[in-house]
Amino acid sequence: MKKSVSRMLYFDGLRGLMALIVAYGHFFGQTKLFMLDNYKESIPSTITKFYTLTETTPFIFSINGNFATTVFFILSGCVLLNAFKANETFIGALIRRFLRLGIPVFLSCLVGYLMLRYGLRDDYAGVYSLNDVIKQGILTLYTSDFYTRFLNPVIWSMSTEFIGSVILLIVTRIGIKNNSHGLLFLFIMTLLTYGYYVFFIMIGAWISLIFSNEKFNDKLNKKNSLFTFFLIIIIIFLQSCPSFHPWDKLFIPEEYFVKPLINLGNFSIPGMYAFHNYELVRGFGGIFLLILVMSRIKVREFLSKGLVQFFGKISFSLYLIHWLILSSITMPVNRFVFNYTHNVYIAISSSFMLYIGATIILSMLYYKIVEKNAINFSREAGVKIDKFILNMKI
Repeated sequence: MKKSVSRMLYFDGLRGLMALIVAYGHFFGQTKLFMLDNYKESIPSTITKFYTLTETTPFIFSINGNFATTVFFILSGCVLLNAFKANETFIGALIRRFLRLGIPVFLSCLVGYLMLRYGLRDDYAGVYSLNDVIKQGILTLYTSDFYTRFLNPVIWSMSTEFIGSVILLIVTRIGIKNNSHGLLFLFIMTLLTYGYYVFFIMIGAWISLIFSNEKFNDKLNKKNSLFTFFLIIIIIFLQSCPSFHPWDKLFIPEEYFVKPLINLGNFSIPGMYAFHNYELVRGFGGIFLLILVMSRIKVREFLSKGLVQFFGKISFSLYLIHWLILSSITMPVNRFVFNYTHNVYIAISSSFMLYIGATIILSMLYYKIVEKNAINFSREAGVKIDKFILNMKI
């Protein structure tokens, strides 16, 4: 049990770091677009060079939200197989997972709608109504529509999370009755989901199963500085595809290499969004990152430290809230400060400090008010549904 808790801790820490990368990456990109639209001629060469350095070298890891989201998917696969064993029935576990994801997502869309309604956002100028809160806040978990997410654009990944959860829940229930049949079903679903983001959730499940073997785990956890260094270099290099210059001379899988074995899009299955060829390469970077974390005790100790754990705890809330802050107060502050000071450095740093402060504070509040209550409510609902179904069988 102690080992399982420890694993959850360092997974939370990694999730927190990935959420920070997503949040900073969005600030980085939106600030660039804002500067080009509002004061292009005033951008200093040092800032232009900083952007070039970040976007065209392995330093892209600091803004690579696509890579971070892939790691989220792999992490989900790693933890869900064991998490689903907490419920005794399929329906209880399914409802629990739906509420766990759905309540925070729904309320973030409601906040996004209210901000649009009262003119507090500048990232969307189209038509919207209260019905969109229902469509995007609830249906987003089981719809195949990739693009209709304007109330909170970051929730596109939630349907992938949910359909991946359903698949692993089925794996778990089959595995409880017959472990071999559960593994066979996971293998089949891994093949069928190849080419889609859900594939990385399946891979995360396999990583979890492989590292549950104590002999293999102990062998890989032996101290080896060269192995650690090699893994870090591989991760940084793979996540930089295709931006880092050497990739234009290296092999990147063609589209047909990542083409799904079965076009599940024809069946309107939720969450089945195909990834690009370069995202497969980045996905391998995410896989090696999980291997690094699970095989290096120093990395796990770092991810279990207090500050990293803090961001891990609020990571889901931070993921849901940061775009709403970015699209409301951050860029207007940038504009105001630049118009007043005519200094790009001060404008960027002021908006960045405000963005950091507001994101952390509001993410903490969202976690305490919304997410924490959603966790407790979903857990209680799952237990009650389990009892109800088991009593009916009796």
